[in-house]
Amino acid sequence: DAGDRTRALDLLGFEKQLVFSTLSGTVVFDRRLDGDIQYGATRAHNRGMASFCADDDRLMGGASVPLQDPDCAVAELEIVLADGMGAVWVPHGDAGGRSPGHPDFDPFWQYLEDNKIPFMLHIGPGTKTQPTKFRNNGRERAADLHGGGENLRFPDFMCLWYAPQEFLTAMVYDGVFQRFPDLRGGVIESGAGWGPEVLRMLDHG
Repeated sequence: DAGDRTRALDLLGFEKQLVFSTLSGTVVFDRRLDGDIQYGATRAHNRGMASFCADDDRLMGGASVPLQDPDCAVAELEIVLADGMGAVWVPHGDAGGRSPGHPDFDPFWQYLEDNKIPFMLHIGPGTKTQPTKFRNNGRERAADLHGGGENLRFPDFMCLWYAPQEFLTAMVYDGVFQRFPDLRGGVIESGAGWGPEVLRMLDHG
């Protein structure tokens, strides 16, 4: 209910808020899907997000755009911009069997830079978790972070930044930020304390 979100912002006094969906990312970023289905799901998600945020300028919708197909990704960006979305969530894995820094994706990053739309890496599909075999520890499986059973466990929490770190490392070493110096991005719900060490390691590398 978008009205509930507006009321919450009124009470808490926030001037802006990025809004992300919770479950639809598992479909939009499902690499097993046929391309037409995947990008059709993307279009449906982004229409729904634009509608949710349309009546309150404080809500900045987070569009989702898979990077499986460079041309389809750019085509979706054009619609996202027309709908006034505030950011673009991309999966923090490989881009259709390529690095996100592959030249095939230069038009995608160029479009984001030109239109001052940041890309976002968000906890969700592709997030690194504790290796499955490590869960075989002779103990009952612990509850998740919220007390249930379908979300991240505490050992998973220690791995949240691995995937964003891999993605950003590729972006840096493949020269994306050199080619597009005004490109901006963010890492959401994955902590930030690892950032300084990653910068040090990038220089060391």
